[in-house]
Amino acid sequence: MKYANLSKYRGGQTAIIEFIRKLDANHSTFIFQLMHKRFALLGKLLDAIMEPVWYATGRDFYQEGRNLGFLNVLFMTSRSLAPAQLDAVLEALRPVFARADPQSIAKLSTALRDLAACDSGLARLVRAIEEAIAFRNRIPGGWSDLSKTDLQIQLPALVSVISAWNEDVPEDLLILTDESKELRSAFDDLMALSDQTEPAVIEHGSGRRMGFPLRIHDVRFCDSASTPGIQLADVAAGAVNHVAMVMNELIPTVPGYSDSLEKVISQWERIQQLFPMPHFTPQELRREGYNGSRVLDAAKALIEKGRKQNDAPEG
Repeated sequence: MKYANLSKYRGGQTAIIEFIRKLDANHSTFIFQLMHKRFALLGKLLDAIMEPVWYATGRDFYQEGRNLGFLNVLFMTSRSLAPAQLDAVLEALRPVFARADPQSIAKLSTALRDLAACDSGLARLVRAIEEAIAFRNRIPGGWSDLSKTDLQIQLPALVSVISAWNEDVPEDLLILTDESKELRSAFDDLMALSDQTEPAVIEHGSGRRMGFPLRIHDVRFCDSASTPGIQLADVAAGAVNHVAMVMNELIPTVPGYSDSLEKVISQWERIQQLFPMPHFTPQELRREGYNGSRVLDAAKALIEKGRKQNDAPEG
Protein backbone atom coordinates (compact mmCIF):
# COMPACT_ATOMS: atom_id res chain seq x y z
CA MET A 1 0.00 0.00 0.00
CA LYS A 2 1.95 2.99 -1.32
CA TYR A 3 0.82 6.58 -1.64
CA ALA A 4 2.06 6.74 -5.26
CA ASN A 5 -0.17 3.79 -6.21
CA LEU A 6 -3.27 4.82 -4.25
CA SER A 7 -3.23 8.42 -5.49
CA LYS A 8 -3.49 7.38 -9.16
CA TYR A 9 -7.14 6.35 -8.87
CA ARG A 10 -10.28 8.05 -7.61
CA GLY A 11 -11.02 5.24 -5.14
CA GLY A 12 -7.51 5.46 -3.72
CA GLN A 13 -7.74 9.24 -3.49
CA THR A 14 -10.98 8.93 -1.53
CA ALA A 15 -9.33 6.46 0.85
CA ILE A 16 -6.36 8.81 1.37
CA ILE A 17 -8.66 11.74 2.15
CA GLU A 18 -10.60 9.67 4.71
CA PHE A 19 -7.36 8.46 6.31
CA ILE A 20 -5.94 12.00 6.55
CA ARG A 21 -9.17 13.26 8.14
CA LYS A 22 -8.85 10.66 10.90
CA LEU A 23 -5.25 11.49 11.79
CA ASP A 24 -4.65 13.37 15.04
CA ALA A 25 -1.98 15.54 13.48
CA ASN A 26 -1.51 17.72 16.56
CA HIS A 27 -0.54 14.77 18.73
CA SER A 28 3.10 14.68 19.88
CA THR A 29 3.75 11.44 17.99
CA PHE A 30 2.83 12.97 14.64
CA ILE A 31 5.67 15.06 13.18
CA PHE A 32 6.67 15.91 9.61
CA GLN A 33 9.88 17.27 8.16
CA LEU A 34 9.51 18.57 4.62
CA MET A 35 12.75 19.01 2.68
CA HIS A 36 13.11 21.45 -0.24
CA LYS A 37 16.01 19.85 -2.08
CA ARG A 38 17.17 22.85 -4.13
CA PHE A 39 16.98 25.15 -1.10
CA ALA A 40 18.87 22.57 0.98
CA LEU A 41 21.53 22.17 -1.72
CA LEU A 42 22.20 25.91 -1.77
CA GLY A 43 22.37 25.81 2.03
CA LYS A 44 25.02 23.08 1.75
CA LEU A 45 27.10 25.44 -0.39
CA LEU A 46 27.05 28.07 2.37
CA ASP A 47 27.65 25.54 5.17
CA ALA A 48 30.51 23.76 3.44
CA ILE A 49 32.25 26.57 1.56
CA MET A 50 31.51 29.83 3.37
CA GLU A 51 31.19 28.85 7.04
CA PRO A 52 34.69 27.32 7.39
CA VAL A 53 36.21 30.51 5.95
CA TRP A 54 34.28 32.64 8.42
CA TYR A 55 35.42 30.35 11.23
CA ALA A 56 39.05 30.54 10.10
CA THR A 57 38.88 34.34 10.27
CA GLY A 58 37.33 34.35 13.76
CA ARG A 59 33.69 35.02 12.82
CA ASP A 60 30.55 32.99 13.54
CA PHE A 61 28.47 32.52 10.39
CA TYR A 62 25.61 31.04 12.44
CA GLN A 63 25.38 33.83 15.02
CA GLU A 64 21.93 35.43 15.16
CA GLY A 65 20.83 33.46 12.11
CA ARG A 66 23.23 35.10 9.64
CA ASN A 67 23.42 31.90 7.62
CA LEU A 68 19.63 31.64 7.33
CA GLY A 69 19.24 35.28 6.34
CA PHE A 70 21.97 34.94 3.71
CA LEU A 71 20.42 31.73 2.38
CA ASN A 72 16.86 33.04 2.23
CA VAL A 73 17.77 36.22 0.37
CA LEU A 74 20.09 34.37 -2.02
CA PHE A 75 17.60 31.61 -2.84
CA MET A 76 14.33 33.56 -2.98
CA THR A 77 15.79 36.38 -5.05
CA SER A 78 17.70 34.21 -7.52
CA ARG A 79 14.72 31.85 -7.89
CA SER A 80 12.53 34.78 -8.89
CA LEU A 81 14.94 36.90 -10.92
CA ALA A 82 17.65 34.53 -12.19
CA PRO A 83 16.28 30.95 -12.12
CA ALA A 84 18.45 29.64 -14.95
CA GLN A 85 21.60 31.01 -13.34
CA LEU A 86 20.58 29.53 -9.97
CA ASP A 87 20.09 26.12 -11.57
CA ALA A 88 23.54 26.39 -13.15
CA VAL A 89 25.10 27.08 -9.74
CA LEU A 90 23.34 24.08 -8.16
CA GLU A 91 24.35 21.78 -11.03
CA ALA A 92 27.97 22.96 -10.76
CA LEU A 93 27.99 22.39 -7.01
CA ARG A 94 27.48 18.61 -7.08
CA PRO A 95 30.79 17.73 -8.82
CA VAL A 96 32.68 19.93 -6.34
CA PHE A 97 31.47 17.73 -3.49
CA ALA A 98 32.20 14.57 -5.48
CA ARG A 99 35.81 15.31 -6.47
CA ALA A 100 36.72 19.01 -5.90
CA ASP A 101 39.17 19.10 -8.81
CA PRO A 102 40.28 22.39 -10.46
CA GLN A 103 37.82 21.89 -13.35
CA SER A 104 34.74 21.47 -11.14
CA ILE A 105 35.77 24.39 -8.91
CA ALA A 106 36.32 26.61 -11.95
CA LYS A 107 32.89 25.66 -13.32
CA LEU A 108 31.25 26.60 -10.01
CA SER A 109 33.09 29.93 -10.01
CA THR A 110 31.89 30.65 -13.55
CA ALA A 111 28.28 29.85 -12.62
CA LEU A 112 28.51 32.18 -9.63
CA ARG A 113 29.91 35.00 -11.78
CA ASP A 114 27.01 34.57 -14.19
CA LEU A 115 24.57 34.81 -11.26
CA ALA A 116 26.30 37.93 -9.94
CA ALA A 117 26.13 39.56 -13.39
CA CYS A 118 22.32 39.32 -13.53
CA ASP A 119 20.14 42.32 -12.74
CA SER A 120 19.13 40.81 -9.43
CA GLY A 121 20.86 42.89 -6.76
CA LEU A 122 22.76 39.79 -5.57
CA ALA A 123 26.27 40.78 -6.66
CA ARG A 124 27.56 41.50 -3.14
CA LEU A 125 26.22 38.25 -1.71
CA VAL A 126 27.65 36.18 -4.55
CA ARG A 127 30.98 38.00 -4.27
CA ALA A 128 31.25 36.78 -0.68
CA ILE A 129 30.95 33.17 -1.89
CA GLU A 130 33.55 33.79 -4.60
CA GLU A 131 35.93 35.18 -1.98
CA ALA A 132 35.42 32.05 0.14
CA ILE A 133 36.29 29.88 -2.87
CA ALA A 134 39.43 31.96 -3.50
CA PHE A 135 40.38 31.58 0.17
CA ARG A 136 40.06 27.79 -0.07
CA ASN A 137 42.09 27.74 -3.29
CA ARG A 138 45.00 29.45 -1.56
CA ILE A 139 45.21 26.80 1.20
CA PRO A 140 46.93 23.45 0.46
CA GLY A 141 44.26 20.75 0.68
CA GLY A 142 41.63 23.46 1.10
CA TRP A 143 38.91 21.28 -0.43
CA SER A 144 39.77 17.98 1.24
CA ASP A 145 36.99 18.23 3.84
CA LEU A 146 34.19 17.97 1.26
CA SER A 147 32.45 14.70 0.46
CA LYS A 148 29.50 13.80 -1.76
CA THR A 149 27.86 12.29 1.34
CA ASP A 150 27.58 15.87 2.64
CA LEU A 151 24.77 16.40 0.13
CA GLN A 152 22.57 13.70 1.64
CA ILE A 153 19.52 15.07 3.44
CA GLN A 154 17.77 11.99 4.84
CA LEU A 155 19.96 11.90 7.95
CA PRO A 156 19.45 15.59 8.86
CA ALA A 157 15.69 15.15 8.31
CA LEU A 158 15.57 12.10 10.58
CA VAL A 159 17.67 13.83 13.25
CA SER A 160 15.30 16.80 13.20
CA VAL A 161 12.25 14.55 13.64
CA ILE A 162 13.89 12.57 16.46
CA SER A 163 14.88 15.79 18.22
CA ALA A 164 11.28 17.02 18.06
CA TRP A 165 10.02 13.72 19.47
CA ASN A 166 12.59 13.94 22.28
CA GLU A 167 11.06 17.21 23.40
CA ASP A 168 7.56 15.70 23.72
CA VAL A 169 8.13 12.03 24.56
CA PRO A 170 10.03 11.34 27.82
CA GLU A 171 11.12 7.78 26.99
CA ASP A 172 14.10 6.83 24.86
CA LEU A 173 12.95 6.02 21.35
CA LEU A 174 13.09 2.91 19.20
CA ILE A 175 13.30 4.19 15.63
CA LEU A 176 11.66 2.09 12.90
CA THR A 177 12.56 3.45 9.49
CA ASP A 178 12.00 2.36 5.93
CA GLU A 179 14.93 0.53 4.35
CA SER A 180 17.39 3.11 3.00
CA LYS A 181 20.97 2.80 1.72
CA GLU A 182 21.60 6.40 2.70
CA LEU A 183 20.50 5.90 6.31
CA ARG A 184 22.29 2.56 6.59
CA SER A 185 25.54 4.20 5.52
CA ALA A 186 24.95 6.92 8.14
CA PHE A 187 23.98 4.50 10.93
CA ASP A 188 27.21 5.00 12.90
CA ASP A 189 26.85 8.77 12.66
CA LEU A 190 23.28 8.56 13.91
CA MET A 191 24.23 6.42 16.90
CA ALA A 192 27.16 8.75 17.66
CA LEU A 193 24.63 11.57 17.99
CA SER A 194 22.91 9.52 20.70
CA ASP A 195 26.07 8.88 22.76
CA GLN A 196 24.88 9.68 26.28
CA THR A 197 28.47 10.18 27.52
CA GLU A 198 28.70 13.33 25.44
CA PRO A 199 27.79 16.67 27.08
CA ALA A 200 24.26 17.95 26.49
CA VAL A 201 23.75 20.60 23.82
CA ILE A 202 20.35 22.27 23.62
CA GLU A 203 21.00 25.09 21.17
CA HIS A 204 22.46 24.20 17.81
CA GLY A 205 23.57 26.44 14.99
CA SER A 206 21.68 29.74 14.77
CA GLY A 207 19.80 29.38 18.05
CA ARG A 208 17.81 26.35 16.86
CA ARG A 209 16.71 23.91 19.54
CA MET A 210 17.94 20.47 18.51
CA GLY A 211 18.84 18.72 21.75
CA PHE A 212 21.95 16.51 21.66
CA PRO A 213 22.67 13.78 22.44
CA LEU A 214 19.52 12.25 20.94
CA ARG A 215 17.56 9.92 23.22
CA ILE A 216 17.32 6.76 21.13
CA HIS A 217 18.28 3.22 22.10
CA ASP A 218 18.12 1.57 18.68
CA VAL A 219 17.35 2.09 14.99
CA ARG A 220 15.78 -0.73 13.01
CA PHE A 221 15.37 -0.83 9.24
CA CYS A 222 12.05 -2.28 8.15
CA ASP A 223 10.07 -3.05 5.04
CA SER A 224 6.35 -2.58 4.59
CA ALA A 225 5.62 -6.32 4.71
CA SER A 226 7.08 -6.79 8.20
CA THR A 227 6.01 -3.40 9.57
CA PRO A 228 2.61 -2.24 8.28
CA GLY A 229 2.97 1.09 10.10
CA ILE A 230 5.59 2.03 7.52
CA GLN A 231 2.84 1.88 4.88
CA LEU A 232 0.66 4.29 6.85
CA ALA A 233 3.60 6.65 7.32
CA ASP A 234 4.20 6.54 3.56
CA VAL A 235 0.59 7.46 2.81
CA ALA A 236 0.59 10.32 5.35
CA ALA A 237 3.91 11.70 4.10
CA GLY A 238 2.81 11.42 0.48
CA ALA A 239 -0.35 13.40 1.18
CA VAL A 240 1.53 16.20 2.92
CA ASN A 241 4.08 16.31 0.10
CA HIS A 242 1.29 16.50 -2.50
CA VAL A 243 -0.29 19.51 -0.81
CA ALA A 244 3.04 21.31 -0.43
CA MET A 245 3.94 20.65 -4.08
CA VAL A 246 0.57 21.99 -5.26
CA MET A 247 0.90 25.10 -3.08
CA ASN A 248 4.39 25.67 -4.51
CA GLU A 249 2.94 25.29 -8.03
CA LEU A 250 5.39 22.46 -8.73
CA ILE A 251 2.64 20.04 -9.80
CA PRO A 252 -0.86 20.69 -11.14
CA THR A 253 -3.93 20.60 -8.92
CA VAL A 254 -5.92 17.37 -9.07
CA PRO A 255 -9.62 18.40 -9.15
CA GLY A 256 -11.63 17.12 -6.22
CA TYR A 257 -8.53 15.74 -4.50
CA SER A 258 -5.88 18.40 -3.91
CA ASP A 259 -8.32 20.92 -2.45
CA SER A 260 -9.85 18.33 -0.09
CA LEU A 261 -6.42 17.38 1.24
CA GLU A 262 -5.36 21.01 1.60
CA LYS A 263 -8.44 21.87 3.69
CA VAL A 264 -7.37 19.30 6.29
CA ILE A 265 -3.58 19.43 6.14
CA SER A 266 -3.17 23.22 6.07
CA GLN A 267 -4.98 23.40 9.43
CA TRP A 268 -2.58 21.08 11.25
CA GLU A 269 -0.83 23.18 13.87
CA ARG A 270 2.40 21.22 13.80
CA ILE A 271 3.08 21.62 10.11
CA GLN A 272 1.70 25.05 9.28
CA GLN A 273 5.26 26.40 9.14
CA LEU A 274 6.11 23.96 6.34
CA PHE A 275 3.96 25.68 3.78
CA PRO A 276 5.31 28.32 1.39
CA MET A 277 5.99 31.92 2.27
CA PRO A 278 5.10 34.51 -0.39
CA HIS A 279 7.38 34.32 -3.41
CA PHE A 280 8.03 37.22 -5.71
CA THR A 281 8.04 37.27 -9.50
CA PRO A 282 10.07 39.90 -11.37
CA GLN A 283 6.81 41.59 -12.36
CA GLU A 284 5.67 41.87 -8.73
CA LEU A 285 9.01 43.26 -7.64
CA ARG A 286 9.07 45.85 -10.41
CA ARG A 287 5.55 47.00 -9.63
CA GLU A 288 6.77 47.74 -6.11
CA GLY A 289 9.62 49.91 -7.40
CA TYR A 290 12.32 47.25 -7.74
CA ASN A 291 15.38 48.77 -9.45
CA GLY A 292 18.04 46.06 -9.12
CA SER A 293 19.48 47.12 -5.77
CA ARG A 294 16.46 47.44 -3.49
CA VAL A 295 15.28 43.84 -3.49
CA LEU A 296 14.92 43.70 0.31
CA ASP A 297 12.85 46.89 0.40
CA ALA A 298 10.64 45.56 -2.38
CA ALA A 299 10.20 42.21 -0.63
CA LYS A 300 9.33 43.91 2.66
CA ALA A 301 6.75 46.09 0.91
CA LEU A 302 5.09 43.06 -0.66
CA ILE A 303 4.97 41.17 2.65
CA GLU A 304 3.38 44.16 4.38
CA LYS A 305 0.92 44.50 1.51
CA GLY A 306 -0.03 40.82 1.85
CA ARG A 307 -0.49 41.13 5.61
CA LYS A 308 -2.82 44.10 5.22
CA GLN A 309 -4.91 42.17 2.70
CA ASN A 310 -5.10 39.14 5.01
CA ASP A 311 -6.07 41.29 8.00
CA ALA A 312 -8.79 43.17 6.12
CA PRO A 313 -12.37 42.31 7.22
CA GLU A 314 -14.37 40.22 4.83
CA GLY A 315 -16.94 42.04 2.69
